[in-house]
Amino acid sequence: MDNDSDIPTETATVAPTSTSEYIDRITLELLINKNQYNKYLASANPEKHKRIVEFSEKLAKYSDKILSLTEEYCSNPKTQKTTEMDETFVTFAKTCFRYFEMKELEGDPDSYQESSGKDRDEDVLFEPAPMRSFWGKGATKKY
Repeated sequence: MDNDSDIPTETATVAPTSTSEYIDRITLELLINKNQYNKYLASANPEKHKRIVEFSEKLAKYSDKILSLTEEYCSNPKTQKTTEMDETFVTFAKTCFRYFEMKELEGDPDSYQESSGKDRDEDVLFEPAPMRSFWGKGATKKY
C-alpha cells in the first residue's frame, strides 16, 4: 500500500527537526506554485520528487479507470468494491460537497453548481448597463 506522502499536495504531516526548517518548508509548499516547488524539490529532495513523479505517472495511466469508477459510485451510491474504496469515496464526496457549498457561498460562477430550473440570469435584480466608451464616439483606436 502506498504512503500518503506520495501525493504532490503533501502538507506538513512530518515534523522536521527544527522550527526554522518547518517554517521554511511550509513557506515553500504553500507560497510558491507547484511547478516551481517541483523544480526546487528535484534538487533539494530527489526521493520525494521521484515519488511525486511516480504518482503523476500513475495518475495519468489510470485516469480513465479512476473516472469510470467515480462515475459508477456517483450513479449508484450503494456500489461496493472494497471497504477502503467505499470509505474513501464517501470521504471524497463529502469533501467535494463542502468545496461546492463554499464556492456557492462565495458566488463563484464556476462553482460546478447546477441550476435548479433557473438560469443565473433570472437571479439578477438589475440588468447590467451597456458598455460605453469613456472617450466618446470620436475616439480613434490605433493598433
